[in-house]
Amino acid sequence: MKTADVEDAVYEEIEKIKKDGITETELQKVKKQKLMDFYSQIETIDGKSQNIGNYEVFFGDYKKMFDAPAEYNKVTGDDVKRVANEYFKKSNRTVGVIQSNTEE
Repeated sequence: MKTADVEDAVYEEIEKIKKDGITETELQKVKKQKLMDFYSQIETIDGKSQNIGNYEVFFGDYKKMFDAPAEYNKVTGDDVKRVANEYFKKSNRTVGVIQSNTEE
């Protein structure tokens, strides 16, 4: 498969999301994955301290970390579609291609 074919396939999927959104099954799968990632991150003292620092720096208050699971659950399919239409524009794209010089 050529690089251009892969790039076109990605753009096709993005356009589908912008037009049709995602299914409830897809949304629930992503929410579960995000929750599992969150809980696995805070299993260790290092993970807890990293998350506390991230929330303090990026969200202005480490206490917002404790609301994260509820916030993930608030996301709707319409939110995904709206955000995709707002940010996944051709004018916002930067595409990088990494090619290997090794033969297969």
